[in-house]
Amino acid sequence: MFLPDDVWIDIIGLLNDYNTLKQICTTNRLFSHHCQRHLFKDVVLAVALGKPELWTRMIQLQKALAHNPRLSGFVKSLCFRISQESCNALYWEDEAESRNINQEFQDAICPLLSQLESLDTLFIDNAATADFLTIPLHSERFFRSITSHLSVLRLRSVAFDIPLSFLCGLPRFEELWVVMASVRIVRDRPANLRPVRPKILAFVHRNLRVIQNQVDIQPHLEDVLGPPTDDTLALDKLQHFAFSDNSNLNHQRAQDVLKASSNTLRKISYHIPSYSAGGFHTERIDSPLIGQSNRQVFASLLSLREFDFYVWGLDCADDLLQIRYKLPNEAHHSVTGWIVNSCKVLDACPNLTTLRINITYLYNHHIFLQLISEWSTLNSHLKGGLLPSLKRLTFYLDLSEEWTKTDPNWKDLLKFDDFVNDVFAGALERGIEVVVGYGFDKQYSMSL
Repeated sequence: MFLPDDVWIDIIGLLNDYNTLKQICTTNRLFSHHCQRHLFKDVVLAVALGKPELWTRMIQLQKALAHNPRLSGFVKSLCFRISQESCNALYWEDEAESRNINQEFQDAICPLLSQLESLDTLFIDNAATADFLTIPLHSERFFRSITSHLSVLRLRSVAFDIPLSFLCGLPRFEELWVVMASVRIVRDRPANLRPVRPKILAFVHRNLRVIQNQVDIQPHLEDVLGPPTDDTLALDKLQHFAFSDNSNLNHQRAQDVLKASSNTLRKISYHIPSYSAGGFHTERIDSPLIGQSNRQVFASLLSLREFDFYVWGLDCADDLLQIRYKLPNEAHHSVTGWIVNSCKVLDACPNLTTLRINITYLYNHHIFLQLISEWSTLNSHLKGGLLPSLKRLTFYLDLSEEWTKTDPNWKDLLKFDDFVNDVFAGALERGIEVVVGYGFDKQYSMSL
């Protein structure tokens, strides 16, 4: 069957299988060009600090781009993932060795970045450890290597200094993601540079603090925003704010974010900060941010349409143990109780139409279903008129793919229509659409 070339090109655009695209590359020059555009669009490089032999992919990519410069224009997203092999190099005791590792890393990363003139997204991800890893990329050389085309910067589990002048020099910059990271924006901006106006800002820290080299690191939102009188990081265009922290100081600055973006903010993602048993939600019934004292702040968010909660599956397991075994714990407040109390504040938002509850790190769906009494409480409040503008309630379960290997009938088990009709009958009567979705091993670390 004959198909025109433009139809084949559309088909190639729908493919997301790496090996299939590589095979099509060998068929003819036209298909090769379009396959390369997809193959090089999102690049993930696993690198190991202190182990140059594991930087092979970075060097190979540099050589491939130098041999065929056209490919560099296809790279839109680049992720440097500090791999597990870095663990032995995280705590350098020898200062000279540390300097050598820093220099070697920069000698490899800076030439590669300077080749990527169309780079839109840069993600530096420390997958080696839960501690903050001080990435040796604070030099002027590193920031000069990054194209002014950049619009998204994502940092996870790293300690990182960013010159404000660098951000001011990015005319397309829209997103800053600080996830389990200690980031400081250094105020070096001359007065004549324009302010930075991100559309998405994420400051997400699930646990209280991290100890590295016996140093207590407490991330501060103010290190990112600057003092309240500083308007160089302007928030009057902000559309999505993702936040989680245990620090009252950071909650106060988060209130400032809401106030500054009240006319434009459309979505808030809130991670319930906890670390399972004894977590933050067990100690109090609401958040310093989403508490009754801030009801007026939420009432001013006229553009807010969606609020997302993120909950650890381990916390749901704690709640189930409390219910099933009636454990004596006066300080324990369930996740659902915490969400309901938060919704009593969100009730003030005049145009909130979507509530989404994401449960991460679940092995399977059973814990979610067994919390039926807890979800029934949420339904009762919705039936009684809580969140009067709500049109859609979504649950998203982040399940383990390992579970699917142990139960051949797993697809039949992930059908939630009966659960929704039984538990959320009151919400359905009110005309609220209730949906339960799922995925596997997403963990929602950076895709809030």
